[in-house]
Amino acid sequence: MLKNPYVIKPKIRPIIVQGKLSYNENVRCNNILRFKKEIRNEFEDLQGKNNLISYRMEYYRIEGELLERINQIIKSKIGLPFLLFLFKEDNSNNEEW
Repeated sequence: MLKNPYVIKPKIRPIIVQGKLSYNENVRCNNILRFKKEIRNEFEDLQGKNNLISYRMEYYRIEGELLERINQIIKSKIGLPFLLFLFKEDNSNNEEW
């Protein structure tokens, strides 16, 4: 767990964007996530190269555990997490989602 975490929060509105992971040659894996402009504009703390931003990713394989964790987050009022869905696309189909 991070020491003294400060969860950055959006300005006002919910945001829904779609994007793609980028391939990283060094680790031979799709693992680079770049935030779209809508996300960057909404979270002012992301601006500036001197801002050190870290993240915590949690993945639950059991629905009940996920729901329990969501309830803990809501009760703690720490902030709301991102929802991230990973999709495997068909390489032959170049259409948008």
